[in-house]
Amino acid sequence: MKKAVSFILFIVMITAVFAGAGVSAAKTPGDCNGDGFIDNKDVVMLFRFVSGAGSGAAEENCDYNEDGETNNKDVTALFRSVTSGDVPVYLKVMQFNVQTENGNAAPFTVRAEMYRKLVQELKPDVVGMQEVTVTWRKWLDSTVFKDLYESVGEARSTIASEGLEANPIYYRKDKFELVDGGTFWLSDTPEAVGSKTTAEADGVKYTANYPRICTWALLKDKTTGMQFVHLNTHLDHNGDNSSTGGNAIRKQQMGVIIKFAQRFNDIPVFLTGDLNNRRTTGEGKTYALIKYIQGDSQFKDADGNKYSLSLRDARLNAPETVDENHTATMTKNYDKTNSSYDPTREPIDYVFYDPAAAEPLSYETFLISENNQWISDHLPVFTVFRLKTAE
Repeated sequence: MKKAVSFILFIVMITAVFAGAGVSAAKTPGDCNGDGFIDNKDVVMLFRFVSGAGSGAAEENCDYNEDGETNNKDVTALFRSVTSGDVPVYLKVMQFNVQTENGNAAPFTVRAEMYRKLVQELKPDVVGMQEVTVTWRKWLDSTVFKDLYESVGEARSTIASEGLEANPIYYRKDKFELVDGGTFWLSDTPEAVGSKTTAEADGVKYTANYPRICTWALLKDKTTGMQFVHLNTHLDHNGDNSSTGGNAIRKQQMGVIIKFAQRFNDIPVFLTGDLNNRRTTGEGKTYALIKYIQGDSQFKDADGNKYSLSLRDARLNAPETVDENHTATMTKNYDKTNSSYDPTREPIDYVFYDPAAAEPLSYETFLISENNQWISDHLPVFTVFRLKTAE
């Protein structure tokens, strides 16, 4: 399926084709007014919608019992859930490398407005971003996220030539409390600002092209009290290194993240990022850093200690996901005039989750432009999860 949606700007949604006011078919049953909460307001909205006395409902969310029809059975079921406090808990996660001002001629006024409309439509709960320069951050704070969101995360360096980019996490402050958070560097000295990764492969020592970082946020749901950790990163590209060196660097960088994540014990972890790495090699083998994330192998540090995570790729596990002909997350892969044209190319942007704590419902990507001006050289990735609550 493929979707084309227009709300002033042009969006191709990679999962299907439809025309309308919204950009996403992602469902959060019960959130009938689309505000991100399930409460008495939704019961009233659903009752009015079913009785024909009101409009404005998010219709895709009104079939609460998911039997294919919206009627009084849904009103009764939703009322019982809300009054008992037994309502589903959803988490909307967005991953987006917004691209710096270098390499994209579209003015920030245009790009920020495209992004604002996307955020307004999707209403993500948390957003992991990359290549956020000082200028981009000002536009994000003033135009895109405004007063509904707060952010955490600092720049990777204080040296202009190394790029004053941050990987901030934005979160809805009306829904979540920031318990703790910050930024660490993907190096042997994670606390050292501007430090770079080094790695050895085939007897050759390699150094990352830039300082690379991971931003993290420990968030607490203000309604349920549930906590989760959001890790967000941007791994090194090959750059001046060979592909062998680049792979070694990224593997080492992911190892630093996985080692850091051990401190959270049983708290669910979500990982977003531009990993600059596909899942599989040309021979069809899974890259080592992906194995680390999935728990298929362990990262061993310099002291011989071993660490791993057990996360899953939302794209591969959501029942509603992109089709195999539209998996790429780089804009150039959808440009038929570009030598890199290949919509089937594996993505380099990811959303990983803890399968013991969350169930992915949908995974979507968006190809966004206005008047032949692209919002970024990457596609936003949007995933909806249903969180598993304790029995």
